[in-house]
Amino acid sequence: LYTVVAVGWLALKGFRRTALWVLVVALGSFATTRIMKMSFRRPRPDYAHMELLDGGFPSGHASGIAAAAGIAIVLAMVFLRRSGQRRLVGVVAVAVALLVGFDRLLLGVH
Repeated sequence: LYTVVAVGWLALKGFRRTALWVLVVALGSFATTRIMKMSFRRPRPDYAHMELLDGGFPSGHASGIAAAAGIAIVLAMVFLRRSGQRRLVGVVAVAVALLVGFDRLLLGVH
């Protein structure tokens, strides 16, 4: 949903190539994750706290947030003029991505 909103906003503001790039990166991450899950067919750990039907590798949450963090960092580099703001976006994006990755491990689903 956030990707659709971002793509729509960028397109409305006249940044059509940037909007297309964001869409391609997000869809590419989603498709790659699905293809890898079907290819590896790695089961989730026995100690998983929840019953999920798809494979345990790669994590859709982790790959999705990694793509989102990368998109945020690139968009910050393009649209933010102040280096402090760009740095803040980068630090927050990496921190959120790491938090989601650790969350996946702590829940025991990967």
